[in-house]
Amino acid sequence: MLIKQWANVKPDTHLVLQLQDLATLLSGQPDFTFEYSYGSFVDIINHRLTASTIWDIDNPEKKEAGFKSDVFLRSIGTLRHSNIQALQSYMENMHESTLNKFSTQLVTLFEDIRLEEIIKKERPGTTKIFHIRKKYLKHYFETQLTTNVIRSNQLDELFCLIYLLIQSNQPDPLF
Repeated sequence: MLIKQWANVKPDTHLVLQLQDLATLLSGQPDFTFEYSYGSFVDIINHRLTASTIWDIDNPEKKEAGFKSDVFLRSIGTLRHSNIQALQSYMENMHESTLNKFSTQLVTLFEDIRLEEIIKKERPGTTKIFHIRKKYLKHYFETQLTTNVIRSNQLDELFCLIYLLIQSNQPDPLF
């Protein structure tokens, strides 16, 4: 198990061990290792599953829910319910695009939302964790939206607006 140190971050070893156990158990791959990373992904070749450092926050409930939801999305969702070849093909096709990063993030967002619904249906015990995740991400993207407007990052602003719109329970008159 590899624990990457991020600026002055001390990992919660109990949580790391719990996430490692979840990654191994839920993936069905005994040689899979868990890591913190810049993003959440599955590396099938090197047998590792990562959770995003976006969840390295002070609130223990949100932190645990965020990391666990990433593990659920990758171990249950990506490994069992994603068409990896189709996603790889899409990313290869978008490689030359000027909107490569944006298009990849958008497809990843939609895939995570799709996988979340599948996981909650298969494992109703995950619903609370995904609720905490959604609530935190809504706040995060609202904050990022304001920052991106101020900095004139129009594509990032659009991404925040898309997230907030598709995760909203009601139409947003400001959109």
